[in-house]
Amino acid sequence: MTLFRHLHDDAFLAFSRDHKHLYAACLLDLHERFFSGAPSFPTPQQVVHAIYDVMRANPVLWNEGDDFGSLPEMISARRRRIRKADVALASEKGDKALGLARQLYARLLVWGWLEEEEYGLRVTVDMAMGPLLVLQRLASLNKDLSQRFGGLIVQIRLNLEAVEKLRPEITDRKQREAALAVREARNQADQFTKSLRAILADLKRVRRTVMESKTVATRLEAFFEEFIEQLLLKDFESILTVNHPYRFRDAIVDLARRISYSPETMQVLAEEYIASSMAADIEDGRMAAADDLLAIESIFDQIGEMFDRIEAFRRQLEARVRNTIKYAERGGQGLVGRAGGLVRRLDALLRDGRHHKATIEWSIEPLRSPWSEHHQAPARQPRRPVEARELAEPPSDPLYELRKKLRLEYIARIAPRPEDVRRFLEGQVPPFATREARFMEIDTVDDFLAFDCARRYALTGEVPAQVAAGFELEPCPDTPPHDSEWLRCANFLVKRSGALRKARRLMLSEFENVERSFGAEKAADLRKAQHFLLRRQFVFAGDPRTGTVYNTIMDGRFRDVVDGFFDSCGYRVHRDPEAQWAGIVAMDEDVPLPRMKLDETIVMLVLAAYWQQEVNVGAVEDRAVVVATLNDLFDRYREMAQHGGGGAISAARFRDILREVAQRSLVEIGDFDDEQQDCEIRIRPMIKLISGGDALQRLERYVRSEEARFPQPAGDEA
Repeated sequence: MTLFRHLHDDAFLAFSRDHKHLYAACLLDLHERFFSGAPSFPTPQQVVHAIYDVMRANPVLWNEGDDFGSLPEMISARRRRIRKADVALASEKGDKALGLARQLYARLLVWGWLEEEEYGLRVTVDMAMGPLLVLQRLASLNKDLSQRFGGLIVQIRLNLEAVEKLRPEITDRKQREAALAVREARNQADQFTKSLRAILADLKRVRRTVMESKTVATRLEAFFEEFIEQLLLKDFESILTVNHPYRFRDAIVDLARRISYSPETMQVLAEEYIASSMAADIEDGRMAAADDLLAIESIFDQIGEMFDRIEAFRRQLEARVRNTIKYAERGGQGLVGRAGGLVRRLDALLRDGRHHKATIEWSIEPLRSPWSEHHQAPARQPRRPVEARELAEPPSDPLYELRKKLRLEYIARIAPRPEDVRRFLEGQVPPFATREARFMEIDTVDDFLAFDCARRYALTGEVPAQVAAGFELEPCPDTPPHDSEWLRCANFLVKRSGALRKARRLMLSEFENVERSFGAEKAADLRKAQHFLLRRQFVFAGDPRTGTVYNTIMDGRFRDVVDGFFDSCGYRVHRDPEAQWAGIVAMDEDVPLPRMKLDETIVMLVLAAYWQQEVNVGAVEDRAVVVATLNDLFDRYREMAQHGGGGAISAARFRDILREVAQRSLVEIGDFDDEQQDCEIRIRPMIKLISGGDALQRLERYVRSEEARFPQPAGDEA
């Protein structure tokens, strides 16, 4: 193939053997010393001594079975082959090392990296074109990337500005030679794109190095050394200052378009391309110049995507390290160290058959639905077969039964019960409000009877407990009376009362202020957001139909209202703007904590331990999310349970519990793969909040008490 026609067939054997690092060091040193910069034609002796110097400076790179120890310094001097700088050192070590240097030199000759040429009696060493080009690339990779694109964007803009000024009437050769800057600008644009790709590749390498570190300390050390020192302070400093892709992108694109649309300038470019043997005729030169300008325009039109990728990759890497520092545990007494023992002991309690209905206090709220289970339509029952039975007695007189029924209804209506009066008042007086009797509307006989009963309560002050629990009734003299088609009576006052009204009077005023200041739509969004948290406990930005809820909870204008509302309900609101989630957790000193079944508790512990362990090793995605699979989590549960039978929770039950957890936004479950019988589970950082030290202490107390009540025989846990 033409790709390898300038290279020896065995050229890359130098980089595939045990001493590849030694060969690489020698070739790079020879290229830097003899074959770059000023022309030089070294002798074989000088090349051998240069290889010897590399071996002496890098003793860890070679080993031929003998340890030559500290090598003496060898200096070439005309006819003398070697002059020992330190005679005190043993010459045998130097002779062995020099012999090895000659072997390396001979192999480089055989593999085509070096070649000898004779000029009379003098023999010199040179490097062919193919190996020289390869070493130039290898040497560039061995240097800082930041040195490879300094000022390229500015130089491209200046070159194009000089080309734009060219006109056919210009005859000065120095000015017309600026046309060749178009081809140079294209090459510089290509070089800048390659530099951006090199930075992106280096970011991937840094991420690999950081994530492969075993401990948090080594991970942080790798992050600061590899990313901060080598990339951020060098390449990113250059890219984000004078070489920022957006700094001159529009100007360069406009320049390239104006030049390509200018016939006079294109004529000069075509003529200069012909003069420089870059084109055969005018038309060919015009097409070549147009191709160069189009390439420059295309590169800078699309360079934003490459820069966006670099920025996104950088943010992801920084977020990973930041999340690791923020959430990683210190010491062995954290969640990971304690969850394993708790899962094993809870699983043993679940297996003994006496704890299937047991519940444990936890900070996870039960799922609430606005629909009552008693309001659902009853399931269709199977048809009952016809059974033989005694004949019923003849029915009584229907007219008599109707009269009896009407009489009972009259007695019930003429003397309303306290429950009926309370129901009437609830329809007349809005929540948390006060209303005078003269403004009440009476539409039916039942309303009239309840109103009259409430009037007597207000006049006598003898209010039944069922009514007094929600209302306060008192006379209201010196005010106009109630006057309607039903009756005319003295006015009285009905106020919503009880602990509920007193506790939430302030909250009502806050909601009224929100509606008055921000409008009814914002007030409705606030109620929906609070209702969502009461039902689901957590909201994670990005979930379907949660954008308005999350934005409302995080809005600083409503923070006090939201916090005050949930505080009055016994909850504390938690917000994390960086991970973009919010939620409520019960304050156990004020209200009793909700309870969970043992199998649900075990699954929550498995999720929390898996998330924490992955965070400790840095395997955390953006927004502190840890990615797992259903099978991985179930295997982790069986491993933590440490039971030969596989644990007390089946795979189907494990999956059902995960679905319930997903309804609280604690995890996200991906699509199930029928072929692999698996699905992706994304564990979210809220799991850390509900699995703190207090929760673990409660679980440990419960396990100890149950183990004391039902001691297991020795060996049962195995």
